Amino acid sequence: MPFELEAVERVHADVVVPFTIEGRDVRGRIARLDEVVDDIITRHDYPDAVSALLGEALLYAALLGSMMKFEGIFTLQASGDGPVSVIVADYAAAAGADGSVSIGGIVRGYARYDDTRLAALGDGPFDLGMLMGQGRLVFTLDQGRYAERYQGIVELTGASLDRAVRSYFLNSEQLPSEIIAHCAKVDDGDGPRWRAACLLIQHLPSGAKLQDDGVSEENWRHVRALMQSVRRDELLDPALSLHDVLYRLFHEDGVRVFAPSHVALGCRCSEERLRLIISSFSQEERRDMAEENIISATCEFCKTEYRFVLSEFN
Repeated sequence: MPFELEAVERVHADVVVPFTIEGRDVRGRIARLDEVVDDIITRHDYPDAVSALLGEALLYAALLGSMMKFEGIFTLQASGDGPVSVIVADYAAAAGADGSVSIGGIVRGYARYDDTRLAALGDGPFDLGMLMGQGRLVFTLDQGRYAERYQGIVELTGASLDRAVRSYFLNSEQLPSEIIAHCAKVDDGDGPRWRAACLLIQHLPSGAKLQDDGVSEENWRHVRALMQSVRRDELLDPALSLHDVLYRLFHEDGVRVFAPSHVALGCRCSEERLRLIISSFSQEERRDMAEENIISATCEFCKTEYRFVLSEFN
């Protein structure tokens, strides 16, 4: 069967690409973040274990956020009682003049962790349970005036975030899903840099009752087996287009690739917004915030520092 492209652009990185497998009742998305994830992680300068976890969260935020049909914000927040207490990543979709999303969006993220508790774990390797302990993963979808705010919550279980993401899909969409994700520091000769990539497949509703439908069950097993043959280096290699990765895996069945959603680095903080927040406090509270008549604040996402003179608010 043919390999069909609705978008002729062959994309390599900082992008999410939707696709379907012909005749198998399976849809999917493949994503790779390169400059975006490296910029965010480098800006924060977290330990490698925390950086890898944040990179994976950024990847899922872009993957899930790119599914929005209208302008909005998708937020993924993991919290636990382990050395890493919080991981936050969000994706803000860019909308066209008609309100529909066709271009892509911007991502940002940050982590909170306890240096002492993290160092006590030793040199690793670490799994999700060791880093975050018991906790939960919260998915929040806010599409403003287009829909009610949606929130889904799943437990943090297993060795990595992908298990919680699969649970989210099963609970929210009742779709059997499989996901493979990698976030790592890769050196291609120009020095090490962070990259993240993942591949998601979902069984469509027509084949949801897998136990009652032998054909659907066989289709799902077949596509899952092909998906699981993908190598880590293939997913993370920026020289290999995402179209080529999909072709290597699924060309014998026929894979149809749709228009990509591009992902950029961006933050929604601003001096004006922060000034409004500070203005909402009382004069006494603002005096307590100030040092030598200066109120300073740093955005947790982008690390931009803002400074305000106390007298501005009198």
